[in-house]
Amino acid sequence: MFDTEILFYVLLALAAIVLILLMRKLLQVRVWISTAAKPGGPMTEIGYLEQASKDEAAEVRLPGSGSKPSIGRVVIDDNSKKNNGYVEILSSDFDDESVKPQYRRVGYIGGDEAFVDEMGIIFKQGKKGKKEQIGYTACPSAPNTATMMGERSWKTLWLVSRLNVYLGKPNPDIDAKEQEAKKAEKSKKKDDKKKDEKEKDNQTPPSPVPVAPTITDGGEKKPIAELRMYGFHNSKHDALSVEGRAGAYALLAMKYRQRKYTEYYKGHPYGWKDTAMLTSLVFTVMFLLLYVVNTGILHKPLLGNDLKAVFILIGYYFMLWSIVRSIKIDCVENSNSFQPKLDLFNKNLGLKHTNWSIIICGLIAIYFTFEYYDYGFIPLIVAIIIGVTVNMTLSGANSRWRISTSYREDDYEDEDEEETEVKNPDGDIAKTYDWDLDSRNCAHKVHGNLTLYFYANDVKDMRQCNPFYSQRSDKEDKQYIIQMFNFLKEHKSFLQRCRYIVDRIYKISDKNSLSPLDRIQFTLDFIQEPNIAFCENKDCAVINSYENYIRYPDETLYDKQGDANSKSLLGAILFHLMGYNVLYMASRKNQHSAIGVELPKSEMENGWYGGNLEDMMVEENGHKYLFCETTGDKFSLGAHIKGMSLDEFEERIVLPVHDEDEEEEDDNQENGNSITRVYQWTLDSWMGNKLDGQIALDFTEDEIYALRQKNPFLTYGQDQNTYEMNITSMFKYIFEEESRHQRVKAVADYIRQEITSKGYPTLDLVQFALDFAQKPNIEYCIDENSKGISYAKEYMRFPDEVMFDKEGDCDCKSSLTAALFHCLGYNVIFMLSKKLGHAAIGIEVQEEWLTQIPNLDVERVVREYNGRNYIYCETTSDGFKVGKLNDNEAINDFEKIVEIPV
Repeated sequence: MFDTEILFYVLLALAAIVLILLMRKLLQVRVWISTAAKPGGPMTEIGYLEQASKDEAAEVRLPGSGSKPSIGRVVIDDNSKKNNGYVEILSSDFDDESVKPQYRRVGYIGGDEAFVDEMGIIFKQGKKGKKEQIGYTACPSAPNTATMMGERSWKTLWLVSRLNVYLGKPNPDIDAKEQEAKKAEKSKKKDDKKKDEKEKDNQTPPSPVPVAPTITDGGEKKPIAELRMYGFHNSKHDALSVEGRAGAYALLAMKYRQRKYTEYYKGHPYGWKDTAMLTSLVFTVMFLLLYVVNTGILHKPLLGNDLKAVFILIGYYFMLWSIVRSIKIDCVENSNSFQPKLDLFNKNLGLKHTNWSIIICGLIAIYFTFEYYDYGFIPLIVAIIIGVTVNMTLSGANSRWRISTSYREDDYEDEDEEETEVKNPDGDIAKTYDWDLDSRNCAHKVHGNLTLYFYANDVKDMRQCNPFYSQRSDKEDKQYIIQMFNFLKEHKSFLQRCRYIVDRIYKISDKNSLSPLDRIQFTLDFIQEPNIAFCENKDCAVINSYENYIRYPDETLYDKQGDANSKSLLGAILFHLMGYNVLYMASRKNQHSAIGVELPKSEMENGWYGGNLEDMMVEENGHKYLFCETTGDKFSLGAHIKGMSLDEFEERIVLPVHDEDEEEEDDNQENGNSITRVYQWTLDSWMGNKLDGQIALDFTEDEIYALRQKNPFLTYGQDQNTYEMNITSMFKYIFEEESRHQRVKAVADYIRQEITSKGYPTLDLVQFALDFAQKPNIEYCIDENSKGISYAKEYMRFPDEVMFDKEGDCDCKSSLTAALFHCLGYNVIFMLSKKLGHAAIGIEVQEEWLTQIPNLDVERVVREYNGRNYIYCETTSDGFKVGKLNDNEAINDFEKIVEIPV
């Protein structure tokens, strides 16, 4: 019979062996990657890079992805003498495990002038395979000195290595000057100390050393990504450091990854705290079972008055904690749904008092254990107290669970439920807005500040789709305003910035406990000067100094100026998004505009600002609207320009909030995911007919990404499919279901409607469709220069991809044109020429076209195929009419043909 103490130590040794076996797999070094949407923004963890051997590819994975493929790889370049590596991003379907993973090369990492482990330069794949530097990796303490070696410190026991990723090019001189400044400051402090000591002896102190100014290079360098590696791994032994590889992937993935992968568990699944309660539960079961089975192990003389045995058992609890955490990590990594269950186990909803009761009872139990049980149950009680206490410190322990369902639960909406965050749209041009609340009722100052981001091309598109841009006078201004309002309601991506402004106003209002009227005043202050400057249209060059011009809200926000009409429309949209019925008012006599806001009775406050709200109201169709002046500064609610009567606003337009059907439609749309593309083009008629086209289409990024994954050219050159086979499969896929070509059909229907309304011939119908795909509506861009398709060398887009990217080379633009002709009811041939390195379209010709096209060289531009005659259509440049092609070229130069019959 074994001695009980020996048996206990044997069990302890077995537990240690189990711990070692479980953690053996997990000891492999991982570098956790976090990225920001823009420099200085909040970081979001996107995955981790696994350590690889010296010459193997390092793979980037998602936590909990199990057998799913890696989302990227960093591979050593065998052809490089300097051990450079290249980055590949997953291009095949992440969720389809039946498909062999396909990866696309997007960039490189490594130094051109020094050995690679001393450099951290990151390149993108530029034209003709050339490298173009876009960023670098550097330590947080020296953000201008490129390196691949992470930074460690004694505070983390040299176990954690940190490395950041920055955009642009490094400038080591800045870091060197900052170090000199720090040394000078340190030297100054030493001299000051010596000065104090020498003053006692009446000695003249030495002159202080001047302090060099800190160099900031225009501001503090902000990282675009952060990398954290845990463990004792020494990257100097690798051809490319683990941290450096992770940094290259982080930057290139941000630039070229076109989709979001399946959302697994959000947040770091490998924490210690969220295993405390579970460990305490396991410890309790094991402790009690062991106590019942063999009381000798947990009884005298092992415990008794031997207090150090108590510490041994408590140490056993922490060892068990490590084992449970290791099992949890293994479950997460192999796609077992463990983490959500563990979160549910650790929730403290309404249980705070119970937790404290357990701790108090545990302390009382410890006293009784000391008094009556010879310390025997102290380890168990300590384990329970630790588990509950640590669980109470979890940041999400008191957050209510949100359950998503497929049906609406408006009638049972939980007031504590978190609202969906409103996204601030991206852009490369920043505009900042600062304003203060002008209110006599608010005792403290309320300040607003926000930044919006714009793309110049998007603003240009919005101006060109503005009905006032063409300065036509076939409708009254009132009709154009209603048209603009309805356009914004239909294409909601143009309201994303206004939605973000409203969200910010509500958050600031809630933080400062503003009343509903003060919130309206705060919104009005945003629109007024000096935040949005008042400017007469005739003085504004960006709108061609058109006197009769009303801007869309995004135009006003981008210009940060506008006349009374433009500022009033911006205000109308903001209040509309806040849920108010709005009255747009114009005065012909005063050449002025303003708005009115209809208030519910619950928000009516007589005596506000010392006056009666009834005197500040404008009545229209039995409804009363609170007058709001948008132009100058410090106009309070109800106040108006001196000498201007409210009755003088004779032109009035009611802009109501959405009806119930529209609200339900809004709820079903993904916030911030919709993107609107605007197209304008002109008919280039052989007969001299005039017609301008304009249409807007809505897309979602996820939808376009999913379409790109279906594109057979994604793996062209890596499979057995020929170019012609891919074209055939593309058009078969497009026209199998109507939903797959609904946007092309919408454009075709618009073209048919416009041509028919004008009474123009069918040749103009075909020409108008051809003009849609030409420049400048769809820009010509070779694949290698196109960011939208990750700079692929040979890739033909689906029509929807072309319209979303608004660019493409000859085969992409021919793809769109062929689909348009098909939807218009024409037989089409897709033509490829190896001789010319070109793609074009042939459309079945009608006899009357041959007489309508002057000086037509039929033999050069018309060909027969399968019993039908087709006429040449060039898609790339502007000005190419049906039947026109470049000199010294002929339709018969295209040796390969793919027929696309109706």
